[in-house]
Amino acid sequence: MTSAERVIEYIDLEPEESLHVRNFQSIPPQWPIGGIVFDNLSFRYSSTSPWALHNLNIS
Repeated sequence: MTSAERVIEYIDLEPEESLHVRNFQSIPPQWPIGGIVFDNLSFRYSSTSPWALHNLNIS
């Protein structure tokens, strides 16, 4: 069986039910709240390379 045939076979499989199914409560519509703030963030690919991003401020 080739890889492509195996992929097609997996696509056609019926999903199995998990043995550890839990009843989850619905998530409140206001969730999530808060945010992420980056102040003066700088990135470079290595310690000897120039800055790829320098003093970036994102909120």
